[in-house]
Amino acid sequence: MRLKTLLALATFATVGQLLPQDPSGGDPFLGTWLLDVDKSSFGVSPRLKSLTVEWRREGAGYRVASEGERRDGQPVRDTYMAIYDGKERPNPGGPWEFDTVANRVLDRFTREDSFTKGGKPYGVIRREIAADGKQMKVVSTFYARGGEDRWVLILVRK
Repeated sequence: MRLKTLLALATFATVGQLLPQDPSGGDPFLGTWLLDVDKSSFGVSPRLKSLTVEWRREGAGYRVASEGERRDGQPVRDTYMAIYDGKERPNPGGPWEFDTVANRVLDRFTREDSFTKGGKPYGVIRREIAADGKQMKVVSTFYARGGEDRWVLILVRK
């Protein structure tokens, strides 16, 4: 084998080891994630006791289903479709208070959802997959009720 080919293969193998390991076979967001309550921080909203989030490919987007419990015993159950093409879409209904959402892929391991209400920024959720592919950091910042509500959730791959 030629030296250039060997060097190229060695470089590719090394870079591949540095990238997040992805059990979904290509998309690091796919799969089931569990909340690490002790490593997470909560804003003014009710604190979570537990949360399981499942990301699945469906059509042109992702079906994201969450289920868990707040500290006060109230159940948490939510399912939505996210299409990461950067286009602004209307609120699909449900308990959310925003008017529109735009889902964007910033890079393979980072996604961001921007929300508006009344034509003004309402909030941003940024999701980042860790280098080992086993952790997702979710930073949610919303501007409602006269202040900022910021959560940092740490989810671990199930």
